[in-house]
Amino acid sequence: MGGSVDERPPEDRVSRLTASLTAGAALVAGLLGGWLVGATGLQGSANTSTTSATNGPSTVVTSSTEITPTVTTETKSDTLVTRRTLDVLPGAAGLRGPVAVAPFPGPSGGSPLWVLSNEGAVQRLDVPLGPGDFPYPLVMTNGQIAFADLNNVYMLAVDLRAPAVSVTEGSFLVPGGSSDLLWIIGRNVGWVAPFDTNSGVVSERVDVSDVIGWPEVGVAEGLIVRPIDESTYGRVAYWTPSLGLQPIELPDPESRLVTASGNIAVFASDDGAIDVLDLANNNRIAQFSMDLGEDSIINGCLSPERTTAVFTASSGDHLVVDLRDGNVIYSDPTIEPYETIGWISADQILVITGVEGDRTLQSIEPFNGSVNSIARLRGPGSWWITTGSTDC
Repeated sequence: MGGSVDERPPEDRVSRLTASLTAGAALVAGLLGGWLVGATGLQGSANTSTTSATNGPSTVVTSSTEITPTVTTETKSDTLVTRRTLDVLPGAAGLRGPVAVAPFPGPSGGSPLWVLSNEGAVQRLDVPLGPGDFPYPLVMTNGQIAFADLNNVYMLAVDLRAPAVSVTEGSFLVPGGSSDLLWIIGRNVGWVAPFDTNSGVVSERVDVSDVIGWPEVGVAEGLIVRPIDESTYGRVAYWTPSLGLQPIELPDPESRLVTASGNIAVFASDDGAIDVLDLANNNRIAQFSMDLGEDSIINGCLSPERTTAVFTASSGDHLVVDLRDGNVIYSDPTIEPYETIGWISADQILVITGVEGDRTLQSIEPFNGSVNSIARLRGPGSWWITTGSTDC
């Protein structure tokens, strides 16, 4: 099947980030964000559908089942012209959920965005993404993509048929403990507000300026945070609007938060001890050790069912682990170190492979070991990615 182009009407440009964000600072900060992927390269493939960000917004629909189409965009600024390409590969036909992909925005803001699915890829050129150090730059929830630009929070339907809409003020977003809850963080972590993405209601702001140093992730009715008062609450604590800060009891107080979702939070120590906690009920679900040799767990992502997690070791190894007993279900040592990962569905994981100049998104089905290539990302700069299942 060939691709078709569906032109969309232009939208007014939104306000950009403050002038103090320089291009160099934005790119360095972006390397710290969730789902951030480096990519370089220039050349696309045949069967190319090309649009320019300077020509206004458009949506490009392609098929990934019989051809390998390329979507190319150019983003121009005063000092930089970047060329980004996304090749939809045949493996995208096996996707079990949507995947959103956007190049890291330039210093003036704005970026194209693609949504990949088993039906192909959809693109918009006029998405008002802003460069910055966002912990969760894109969040997919209830058939929508949410993001912020340090000034405003936006929502955009996954089908990309309409422009992004500003819904409220806010600096950045953190996923909540339920699929329809986001936490809006404002004024340099001066306040937080729950955002029900199902109803569209933003609840009253709560002043946390003297309590929370940094929000990590939403769990249950609140947030796991780095408290300002670490001497009392430890390196990480659990905060809710009704109860405020509560310490998290861990055998090793130096344990790191690896991943969290729903009511569950997973912590890892340097010696491989894993603690799985239910913070809503103040209960330890599981505790086990992993022999990783010289490695340590540096990252992770809970499955949608929260009985399984995929861990990233410092060597780059990826391990899918049953959290009830610590058994390793799947191991892949080929993925490059420090790359982020996520769940597309309860039985499909998104990973990033490749070398500088040729990055590939792949899906892995850990319970049967099958691996499929979804898309190839090329062009200078970095990329933000999120899935429709679990944000990590």
